[in-house]
Amino acid sequence: MSRVSEMSKRRHSKGASLFMVIALAVVLGLLGIALFGIIKLLAGGEQMQRAADSGNLTLARAELDQFQVAIPSSGVQLQFNGASDHTGGGNGVIDLRNINSVMGQSFLVNLNAYDISQKGIDFGATGHAVTVNGAADDIAHSLAVTMQDAIKTFRVSSAVSERNSTAQFSKEQAQPGGGPKFSYVDRGTPSNVYVEAQQMPDYDFTKKASELYNSKVKNWTATVSSAQDQGKNNYLLGYQVGMAPSAAFKNTYFVPLKPGTRPHLISKAVFDENQTPNFDWPSPVANAVSQAITKEDTQVALTQFSSYGQIEPITKQGNPLCIKHGFIRILNGAPAPVSGVADGNNQDVFVFTENHPQRYAKEKSGKPLPYFVGESGSSYPYGATNAADYVGRLEKAGAKRDCSGFSVGYTLAGDKLGQGGVSPANCAQIEGLAGDVITNASLSQPTSGANAQLKLYNTSDSLEYYARPLIEAAYNLKPSQGTGSNSGSFSVGDIINLALLTARAQGQNFDIKGGQFNTGIANMPASRAAFAAPNFKIATQTEGANLSSSNQGIKRNGKVWSFIEQRCYEIDPQWTSYCPKNLDSLFEQTIVPLGGRAYIYYSSNGNGGKGGLVMKEENAALADATWLAPFISETPDAKPPLSPTEIISSPLTAQTAKSNESKALINLDGDWGYPHPYQSPPNIAVLNWFSFTPSSGYNNLLGEIRMGAVDVPGGKACPTSPLSYTVHVGAGAAGSDTLSLPAGECDAPIKGTGPG
Repeated sequence: MSRVSEMSKRRHSKGASLFMVIALAVVLGLLGIALFGIIKLLAGGEQMQRAADSGNLTLARAELDQFQVAIPSSGVQLQFNGASDHTGGGNGVIDLRNINSVMGQSFLVNLNAYDISQKGIDFGATGHAVTVNGAADDIAHSLAVTMQDAIKTFRVSSAVSERNSTAQFSKEQAQPGGGPKFSYVDRGTPSNVYVEAQQMPDYDFTKKASELYNSKVKNWTATVSSAQDQGKNNYLLGYQVGMAPSAAFKNTYFVPLKPGTRPHLISKAVFDENQTPNFDWPSPVANAVSQAITKEDTQVALTQFSSYGQIEPITKQGNPLCIKHGFIRILNGAPAPVSGVADGNNQDVFVFTENHPQRYAKEKSGKPLPYFVGESGSSYPYGATNAADYVGRLEKAGAKRDCSGFSVGYTLAGDKLGQGGVSPANCAQIEGLAGDVITNASLSQPTSGANAQLKLYNTSDSLEYYARPLIEAAYNLKPSQGTGSNSGSFSVGDIINLALLTARAQGQNFDIKGGQFNTGIANMPASRAAFAAPNFKIATQTEGANLSSSNQGIKRNGKVWSFIEQRCYEIDPQWTSYCPKNLDSLFEQTIVPLGGRAYIYYSSNGNGGKGGLVMKEENAALADATWLAPFISETPDAKPPLSPTEIISSPLTAQTAKSNESKALINLDGDWGYPHPYQSPPNIAVLNWFSFTPSSGYNNLLGEIRMGAVDVPGGKACPTSPLSYTVHVGAGAAGSDTLSLPAGECDAPIKGTGPG
């Protein structure tokens, strides 16, 4: 029995062991299956996280330039078009790459307006700066809203995340895990806009320093160490509080976008910590983004994955602070038309008869008549080609005579003064032409046939130039004046010369004392030959001001020069790299027309087609830069100066010590055929004046240069009391200024001794 019992125990023991082995095998199998599932699930989660990371990194890149707002076609935001992309042929767009350029333009307007207010000449600059700051913030707000486009952010993110293998998750399209989230990281680090001291409105080119930069702006910058930049540029800080020159101006905010860095992932902790901006930018533009995605796993459970990408500019070097569509306006006086220099009614008889010799009629008895007709022309009645031809055809016309070719200088019964004023009855009495041809030479000779015969109708001329008043009345010709109505523009030198020749034709001394000539600037040649008809202009080389002229243009390194130079740095800080002669490289490109305008601005066609500063007269500028048109009439928002900034005096006459010979730009021996126009020419100088009015950059206007010229009796030699001249420095009566010439700059008028 004991043996049976022992065998029975052995069988029970073997069965239990087998059961335990089987149970253990089952447990191990289940654990293996579970572990395999866990490993498989973890691997799938890692795949999904990689997909989320890829999607957010791509989204960070896309937020840089694929989320854009357009510059409006009108309104205050239009002035930022120069900071935009794709400006050719239309308005551009603003994205995260160039939003800091918009803010930079606003910042520069702030600095200019601050400088204007500090100088006590604010005429709207501070208010304009506030307006520009608001417009820049509005663009930033529009961009921030555009960057939050939930549909687009998820589309960009998921398009990349779906390319990653996510085998443990369903094949269905991933879904957004809510809208995009944004953060504002790296506060106080560099933006992608750098600034230079020369761009400061108070920059002193002699000291090579700016107090505004040293005391304020430099503290708002930092350098970067990218391979290209290498710490040479000072970048304005992003999300920085206090970037305003004074309490009167709004803070300007920039987005931290450090040059030389690329979009990258950041931790959730950093992202969450900076989600709420701790600065007062009304509508801040973010520089970090997160778009969560969700997808079903194999257990039919939704699983969400998040990632956080920081947006960076990719480029190794940033952009300079500037107002790329900024411009400087240059005005060359007001038009100064002079009577006596063109065809028409408002001319001087001296010039008129020199260019258009006259004949006068006689009646059947041979008595001269005060009816004048040009010696040559193309508009006579009957198709006649000259005075004799006309009168010959007139005589053949019988009773149906046409006397409209005559002008009446003295009315007989039934006549009217002027062209075509001969009455029908008096027309019937005309038979032929009387006397000599009237030229300027015969007009100024008392013994000439015309003066002798026409004395019958004029006995009031003490010089016995009896034909002259009749011709003046017949054609409404008036003596030379500083102003007139025939729309021609002439320099002060031209006006003086014409006035002198008119006095010569009248047999009078020339005295500048009675008139003051005030016009734009035309550069005078060093010398000239004697005039012959029909030319009388001194300024024959150009029809305007050559600002690069060494003796009549803007003073090198003077106040006006330095103002323009500094403002050029605000338009393009790199301008001296392609302008080897500094401002002369611009001034030599064009003249500023008399009574006209020119502009300095950035042109895509400048610098040999590479883009750069140019100077063009108004019509050429508008044709070259269509963006200029909406701003061309903008007025400066600073007060014009109380007096011209610079004055240059240029003598027009000079006498040799040994005789009365004149080596002059006026009254030259031989002018108009006169051997000696004056025995003693008057001593006269032209005074060129220049003045500038700064502007903040509102509507892109950075300043205005005005210039003009006045005559100065006596040239430079005078110890007497000052004379005063009214020169128009600004627009309208408020911009006029009385320029006082101190003793030593002027003298009492010098009279000539009369024609020789």
